[in-house]
Amino acid sequence: MTQPFDCQLPDGSARRRRIRRALASLLIAALGGTFLSILEARAEIVIGLATAETGRNAETSGALKSTAEAALAKLNASGGVLGELLRLVTVDDSCTEAGGAAAAAELVRAGARLALGHPCDRAALSGAAVYAPAGVLFLATATRHAALTERRAGTTIYRLSGRDDRQGAAAGAWLASASPAGRIAIVQDRTAYARGLTAAVTAALAERALPAPVMFPIVAGEKAYAPVVTGIMDANGEAVFFAGYPAEATIILSGLRRAGSKARFLGSDSLATPDFTALPIARDPGVRLMLRPGLVGEPAQMERNLVDLAEATQVPVAANGDRLTPLMLEAAISIWAEAARRAGSTSALALISALDAGRFDMGSLGTVSFDEKGDARIPSFIAAAWTGSHWQPQD
Repeated sequence: MTQPFDCQLPDGSARRRRIRRALASLLIAALGGTFLSILEARAEIVIGLATAETGRNAETSGALKSTAEAALAKLNASGGVLGELLRLVTVDDSCTEAGGAAAAAELVRAGARLALGHPCDRAALSGAAVYAPAGVLFLATATRHAALTERRAGTTIYRLSGRDDRQGAAAGAWLASASPAGRIAIVQDRTAYARGLTAAVTAALAERALPAPVMFPIVAGEKAYAPVVTGIMDANGEAVFFAGYPAEATIILSGLRRAGSKARFLGSDSLATPDFTALPIARDPGVRLMLRPGLVGEPAQMERNLVDLAEATQVPVAANGDRLTPLMLEAAISIWAEAARRAGSTSALALISALDAGRFDMGSLGTVSFDEKGDARIPSFIAAAWTGSHWQPQD
């Protein structure tokens, strides 16, 4: 009878032990590679970007995605953040309230350490309500609706894009500087928009202990506003704030100039339309408008700023001409990476402490810090003059 193979060998027991050890080594090596792959996968940091690939702001999504990809590639080329590489996950919020919540939930499930974007206000507000309880840091780069930080969903919610409700405060500061004697007039067309701005400007002037402005409510659509012009002239107005629309602003401003008034004229952002800029009066040296920073600046210089901030010539401008949102997105990624380095962690708790305590370099956009509400301390509106081709920062 033939004996089993190992029993025929005098050192069969030793050989069996060697074979078992070899098999065990191979198994450990294989499992070790699996475990290493798992660890490497876990070491990857997910950065989430919510855009409106469908809906009202769909034309901006391509520019935002390209900007984020370029920013993460730059960080990964230098070793990532805290030794971990970054991966972008993009979701579509459809520019709707329901879509914002669904997109945010998708990023939470993907394990995002940072959420960016949500160009539409409704989507950003509903997304914030998902990020906050999940402990995901949300750095808003587009929405300017006051409620995002005024009714902050949690301490992980921050904003880099400015607030629309701060136009009145910015206008009040400009009017105070433009009126040494405090002789200020406010013309407003009685709409809810104009009334809100008037209240904010008046409050800003009162904080500076300036005299109450002379008020001139008007009815839109009239052909002449002689009583308003006469009233401003009688008050010897040094500066005029106009909250309304181009047709009425043109009539009143032209009337003031014909009457010999040299009063400086500050219009609300509602005047920044082709209807106003097509008129010669728009280039009057005493005229300024309150505008969002993204609408201000010589176009070629804005393009250079994009290149300087991203250090790449491929950072795009959105299809609708928006230059600020891609800049803010690039800056947000840079701020997050720097906060993580300072904190030595990418956990939300550590990042909150770093963001609340620090100042961060935004390249060509300057430096920034965050207030107690999570808003960046940067101008939400600036005064600009029309050059005939673009809006130029002034004063």
